[in-house]
Amino acid sequence: MDITEELKRAVSYHQTGQLDLAEEMYVRLNQLQKLHPDPLHLLGVVAYQRGKIKPAVEMIQQAIRINPDNPVYYYSLGNTYKENGQHGNAITCYLKAIDLRPDYAEAYFDLGTAYQNLNQPDKAISAYRGALIIKPEFAEALNNVGLLLKKEGRIDEALQCFKQAVQAYPEFAVAYYNLGNLFKDCGQPDQAIFNYEKALIYNPKSAGTYNNLGYIYLAQENLTEAINCFKKAIELDPAYAEAMHNMGNALAKNGQSKDAIGFYDRALQIRPDLPNAFNGLGNACKELERFDEAIDYFQKALKLNPRFAEAYNNLGLVYDNLGKIEEARMCYEKMLEIKPSFGLEVRMAMQLPLIYESKESMTAARRKLQLNLASLKKRGDKLKDPHCEVGTTNFGLAFHGRDEKRIRQEIASFYLAVCPDLAWEAPQCKKNQEKAGKIKIGMITRFLYDHTIGNLYQGLIQHLSRDKFHIVIFRFPGKSDQIAKAINAAADEVVVLPNALKKARERIGEFSLDILFYLELGMDPLTYFLAFSRLAPVQIKRGFQITMGIPAIDYFISSNNAEPPDAQDHYFEKLIRLKRTGYYYYRPKIESSIPARQRFGLQTKDTLYLCPQSLFKLHPDFDTVIANILSRDLHGKLILLEGKHPYWKTLYLRRLNRVVPDANNRIQFLPKLTRNDFVALFLVADAVLDTIYLSGGNTSLECFAAGVPVVTWPSPLLPGRLTYGFYRQMGVSDCVARDLDDYVNIAWKLANDKKWRSQVSSKIKANSVKLFEDIEAVRELEEFFEVAVATSYQDEVNGNVARWL
Repeated sequence: MDITEELKRAVSYHQTGQLDLAEEMYVRLNQLQKLHPDPLHLLGVVAYQRGKIKPAVEMIQQAIRINPDNPVYYYSLGNTYKENGQHGNAITCYLKAIDLRPDYAEAYFDLGTAYQNLNQPDKAISAYRGALIIKPEFAEALNNVGLLLKKEGRIDEALQCFKQAVQAYPEFAVAYYNLGNLFKDCGQPDQAIFNYEKALIYNPKSAGTYNNLGYIYLAQENLTEAINCFKKAIELDPAYAEAMHNMGNALAKNGQSKDAIGFYDRALQIRPDLPNAFNGLGNACKELERFDEAIDYFQKALKLNPRFAEAYNNLGLVYDNLGKIEEARMCYEKMLEIKPSFGLEVRMAMQLPLIYESKESMTAARRKLQLNLASLKKRGDKLKDPHCEVGTTNFGLAFHGRDEKRIRQEIASFYLAVCPDLAWEAPQCKKNQEKAGKIKIGMITRFLYDHTIGNLYQGLIQHLSRDKFHIVIFRFPGKSDQIAKAINAAADEVVVLPNALKKARERIGEFSLDILFYLELGMDPLTYFLAFSRLAPVQIKRGFQITMGIPAIDYFISSNNAEPPDAQDHYFEKLIRLKRTGYYYYRPKIESSIPARQRFGLQTKDTLYLCPQSLFKLHPDFDTVIANILSRDLHGKLILLEGKHPYWKTLYLRRLNRVVPDANNRIQFLPKLTRNDFVALFLVADAVLDTIYLSGGNTSLECFAAGVPVVTWPSPLLPGRLTYGFYRQMGVSDCVARDLDDYVNIAWKLANDKKWRSQVSSKIKANSVKLFEDIEAVRELEEFFEVAVATSYQDEVNGNVARWL
């Protein structure tokens, strides 16, 4: 038998992966020639490849004893030691191999990996460079040097290494992946995407590449692509916890918080120590208003990582939503210790209680906010993205019943000072040009679904003339229901904007709008900050009935029926006073018969005074009104809605007990109701009470659709005059109070004089047609749109606009 030929044949089996055949021949050759080192060495290599480290070491060492001058044997022994985590022994073997063969590039390379495993980057780089002197196009060595240089922050050098690696080996998927990671970390997403996609061409089964590509798409708000990438990563690696966490984040951003929770849970089943997944669960529960669960998840994230700044921030946001200001502040302060943030300081400066202890505490909170802003403005610090860094609209100021013009101007001025980029103007937004063709109107809000805003504007969107107007609906990822689908079907175009300020404004700017109509402004942080930009020649706001003080908003749409004579004095924008409501509101379906009180857990013996508004709308001044009603009507019981969290009830009762000592017995709180139950509740009440300073809008319309009277007092400013405006539109004034004493009298009479209540109800039923499905209101608004656009393009005050001012 020719030993040499047989050994070649065995090696060929070995090289083609036929380990059993190769091993069998190596054993036979070793038995025939016990002093031949090659079969022993190769048997050791096979054992190493099978994961049998101890016999591998023994056989390779036997080969070395027979022939101590073969560098390959030392190299193989080094690989075996390295595989077993014995990096020091591995280094000794690689150095011996290099000593015996100075041009041994592979030994230099694996010497580098051993040093890298021991966290000795300088020695690792030196070893890799040794390999590259011998083989300048050694792609793996170039790649590894790139990784080490990147870790040291030597980005340009790392970039060159990765580029040289793919030039040397154009199908080197790992190097493309590392190039993608480098560009991702350097904030060059397009280059990152290009390289990740190249990596996937050469290795389409890389779960990590799909995950990182998805991460880039997620950061770009390209949620469809992000979800597809994370889905693929999870298919390739069902135990990939990070990909499941990222999938949860993508679904949550897409408004699918319930689905997101499932992926966070799966991530935690695999990695119970993953704080990011608990943070994600907390955010998802926060969006679903499951606040207690959210708090628990954020606390679990912080237990795993006590320096998790984002979790402190998110926990603070939950406490803010609950009105737990001190708890929120403590969380924010912890975050600032870990990660200084001017944006968070701004948010803290603007913190407001949800439910106040008194009118005096309300005044103090407003003053504190103003002083805080003035102090921060003097510092000269800047914000890059107020939506991400601050993320608040000062929504709660509207419930104070004050003239908002000055404080809103101060807030807007502050933001423009600390972030001048907010006043961005879309390149496509050109004034002083001839208008031809249809007027293009963009309508924007986050709430175009079964929500107050969606209900108010669905009919208008469906009935605006398509001969005159091209309607573009700008919405955000999130809820979809029948109303959302009906609105989408009525629009000429529907655009889902990214939840990112700069990307969203650039996207809107691409449409070359004539009008941008903010259907509400002040309820959602992103639309609030978008409003600082000039995205259309004419920019209008309506919903959330207070001025915003933002220079880029030209007009505020209101109804003359609701406004006081001096109304313009309270607005930064030009006030447009429509003769009609400006809505095409579909008459809600009402139950034909009065429901039984037992359906709501209410007693038949009580006289029920229903105030169907959120607890934070109940101004401290309203406490005395309630006290006077209940003291006058000994059988009276106030019915309120519990709100999003029981803590709200605790705060409110703590305050009310000062004027209504037996408040716990005289007030009944109802849990969250379905929409049908909510409307049916109006029919059960003996008297429905409007809140003062911020009256009902959608709620009052639903009451009037059922012929249910609402007691209202028109306070001096529009937010407290909406119900009054609807009464004026109908020509009904029986339940409009002259003052708060008169309010108490009307409420008592409405609850106790059934004949009179029936008469008022009949009047409302006879005249409520003026509030619903009013096509003339649409035509009037269309006329204003046309005049406003003509005025803008002519760049002069058009006399026709004056009729609405």
